[in-house]
Amino acid sequence: MLRFIIRRLIITVILAFVVVTLVFLLLRLIPGDPAMTALGENASTEQLEIARQRMGLNDNIVVQYYNWWVRIIRMDFGESLVDGRPVVDELVRRLPRTFELIIVAAIVALFVGLPAGLIAATQRNKMGDSFITGFALLGLSMPLFVTGSLFVLLFGVILKWLPTGYADPGDNMGKHLLSLVMPVGALAILLSANLIRQTRANMLDVLGQDYVRTARSKGLGQAAVLKRHVLKNGLIPVTASFGIQLAGLLGGTVVTEAIFNWPGISSLLITAIGRRDYTTIQGLILVIALMVLTINFITELVYAYLNPRIRYK
Repeated sequence: MLRFIIRRLIITVILAFVVVTLVFLLLRLIPGDPAMTALGENASTEQLEIARQRMGLNDNIVVQYYNWWVRIIRMDFGESLVDGRPVVDELVRRLPRTFELIIVAAIVALFVGLPAGLIAATQRNKMGDSFITGFALLGLSMPLFVTGSLFVLLFGVILKWLPTGYADPGDNMGKHLLSLVMPVGALAILLSANLIRQTRANMLDVLGQDYVRTARSKGLGQAAVLKRHVLKNGLIPVTASFGIQLAGLLGGTVVTEAIFNWPGISSLLITAIGRRDYTTIQGLILVIALMVLTINFITELVYAYLNPRIRYK
């Protein structure tokens, strides 16, 4: 296992190096003058010079690349071209809010999706299976903007049970927890629906294997068969798929954050694109890409633990 971890860690570091380099080239590949693209054609010469200085465009490409790495090591992503604030300060402020949504939604989805998928597989073609698969089909069929809008209309506007927007935990922790319910619920429905579908399909495949039938023929009960032979093997593909979904959510919570006025990194990215704030865009893309690599690395470790054959390939 240690050799596998070291091998995957080396690959992840190489990919991180490639990602950092590509993000550096992102700003330099913009046609024309990036400073003029950001500020517009009506910008004065002095404004353009200040923007070029902030972007580090006055040096040659080798010096720019070296300075880029130095800033990355120092966790310095430059300053916003719009308001002059350090990009890292905005990231530090918004990243925990996005993580809060994703982590809580993932936990809820795991506690709902895995048991429900297992129940659906063990009760195939029965009422429980029909109800669970119906819920999964409904969850997959409804886009996030539909689910979120319905939640806001029903629980926020009509019933007035929950706040319709973000509440700062520093002002009122109770209200903040209530403000989490709807966005987390919208994300968890989509995640759990995928988990149910994949868990059910994989469990049914494993339940039909010869070694499971052999275990039953030896007199093992349903609970023992599930615990010893089915769960670990059935969860192998689910683990990989769930890790990919979490990585996608890191930069894909745009709809959820927009509907519930949640100040996370996805909404910051959309705002930065609208304002052509390329320094902020550059920092956000880099952080999101590195986080995705980290999640994929952790997913591969869990996958290797569940499936020992992967470690020896």
